[in-house]
Amino acid sequence: MDMITELKLQLQTKEINLTPKTETRLTYRWLDVGVLELLPNQGNVQSAIVISAGIHGNETAPIELLNQLIQRLFAGALPLNVALLVILGNPEAILAGTRYVQDDLNRMFSGKLTQFKPSSETKRAQSLESLVRQFYESHTNCTKMHFDMHTAIRASHYPKFVLLPYQPNHYAQSLLRFFVQSELDAVVFHNAKGGTFSQFTASEFQAASCTLELGKARPFGQNDLSLYVSILKALENVISANDFIQSPDNSKTKQSLSALDNTLKTNQYNLSDLQMDFFKVHTSLLKQDEKSFKLNVKDDCPNFTLFYQNDCLLEQTIDDVPTRYCVEHEKEWILFPNPKVALGLRAAIMLTQIESSEALGKFI
Repeated sequence: MDMITELKLQLQTKEINLTPKTETRLTYRWLDVGVLELLPNQGNVQSAIVISAGIHGNETAPIELLNQLIQRLFAGALPLNVALLVILGNPEAILAGTRYVQDDLNRMFSGKLTQFKPSSETKRAQSLESLVRQFYESHTNCTKMHFDMHTAIRASHYPKFVLLPYQPNHYAQSLLRFFVQSELDAVVFHNAKGGTFSQFTASEFQAASCTLELGKARPFGQNDLSLYVSILKALENVISANDFIQSPDNSKTKQSLSALDNTLKTNQYNLSDLQMDFFKVHTSLLKQDEKSFKLNVKDDCPNFTLFYQNDCLLEQTIDDVPTRYCVEHEKEWILFPNPKVALGLRAAIMLTQIESSEALGKFI
């Protein structure tokens, strides 16, 4: 099974065979273009897992990783012990090699559709919400997880990081174990609900959801997937329901997992061995005037660039009143700076760093 080939065929023929098909170890069926449900043929599943990629069409590394995962499942090299829904999010944008066709699909979930004109993306957002709802409601007693994989527009001081959607309660400890196994560099906690796919699954179904950012966006065939072996293996671990999997360089990972397990057992916040940094969103910088808007960062400013108190990063005039944003804390880090966003959208996120003890408290 090659999902990219199947995607092209489905779009070209405008036909989808919705009939379930049974392989030796699993049964699968297409639910929509680029949306595939897989169930094991034996045993009762205890987890319902959604893995998505290509919500932004030019973010190809996650698509290639997801394709590898599916190929290993169909080849019998990887056991399937969960209910699995895999999603290639924006088919037309994927084949066009663009971030989106008309508007950003990852801003349209959880009731945000009304902010956009009808388009292929608004239709897709409605379809994905419906299909995910159907999937999770078919497995009401299962543990629910969602991994939405992306790449960033620009380089990053933390090449592999994760954003956690806002939720008022604690996050699942299984997510933290996954982050350690994936050898991620940083974790970012959102401070408010947004219109992202992972926010939708977290809020609507209380799924353990996250948005994974894996390097920089590149064309198909130009990704070094060896950089993401630990993430692929962590995903394999999730869908095969194993407690721990070996990785090519796992001594540090084992050390981190041991430190994490000891911390969870004793409630002693000793996370120096986790080798991850933790941040929380302080504020979002919005583009509110097209003519006067100015984001004072370099065009090649990497994600997680550090700025200091009183550094002026944003200038614009709103209702004839000049406004600006200057760094309010001693140190703040910038994430996703993009002065070219449409009016009213977020041009950057400002972060503050938090201690690992505070971060762990969000998982307990």
